[in-house]
Amino acid sequence: MKHITENQLDIIVFDVEHGDCVFIQTSSGETMLIDCGHKQDFSPAKFIKEQKWVGESGIEKAVITHHDSDHISDLKNVRKILTPTQYHTNNITGDFISKKDNPPQESPKQEYVKIKNYPSVSQYLYNDIVVKHFKNSFKTSIENEVDINYHSVITFVKFGQFVICFPGDINNEGITEILENDHAENFLEYIRKTDIFIAPHHGRIIEEERNKDTPLSYLLSVMNPDIIIVSDKAIEEQNQNTVATNYYEGYVESGLVFGRNTEFEKNRKVLTTRNDNSIHIKVEPSNTTLSNPYYVQLNAFNSEIENHIKLVQKERNEKIKNLLVNRKYGTTRN
Repeated sequence: MKHITENQLDIIVFDVEHGDCVFIQTSSGETMLIDCGHKQDFSPAKFIKEQKWVGESGIEKAVITHHDSDHISDLKNVRKILTPTQYHTNNITGDFISKKDNPPQESPKQEYVKIKNYPSVSQYLYNDIVVKHFKNSFKTSIENEVDINYHSVITFVKFGQFVICFPGDINNEGITEILENDHAENFLEYIRKTDIFIAPHHGRIIEEERNKDTPLSYLLSVMNPDIIIVSDKAIEEQNQNTVATNYYEGYVESGLVFGRNTEFEKNRKVLTTRNDNSIHIKVEPSNTTLSNPYYVQLNAFNSEIENHIKLVQKERNEKIKNLLVNRKYGTTRN
């Protein structure tokens, strides 16, 4: 296994367009995935294996915040290639998903049902790293419908004084429930310490909600993060009214400076994968004396990802060419 950065905690927020996929490698080599979305011609699971960032035994843990397709579309590759030892999922039961949705065999949702049998615990310790989960109990409406986003797992990763929060697609109803349960104070303790926040639901908020006091706005005001990251695709006509970058900027006091001492120097409060591509967060050892213990790199691994995509496209084109030759001549070219 190859370390991404020696003696640091590495967190990579992959650009998977309108989806989520984050890879984490600890300073001692433990590895974890949070959600497993993908985009055309780019499977994070295949890329991680290609880069040799995991050993032969695979990754230690995969966290699936909820089973929307943009969070599990690469799950089959994750199970086959990265072979997680542990999974952590929400409290919606596999039986309910099977009966309610009857997902087709080999579909991402059917892959998700398969991992529901793995036990989940609320906290993991990897040497000096803490991984803490909060989630709501399973409930349905009178009509036996389920709000998937309400059930999103919220995950915190803490390394020394550094804390990053991954909330999945948690909505205001889900946040309210967490704030009212027995673990609320512990949850708020993590919120107050959060340095980097991954915006829920890909940073989308309808306009009517942006000027209201909501559970999300309460969390953001308590948190005061250094930076907020949005994992989302390019702005299009049909989604432009829900993009809430300016809303999130209002909850970041200082932000981070990029391109320092160059003509491109700029203070940023919100980063987005649609503009910044994959984002690499490097966290210094927990005993560091630095005032800012982490560094954020934009456009991370661009050349490696581009080469990976070109190879995938080349292999696909070869398969198509062989298929056409076989149909025409009844033989397959090697």
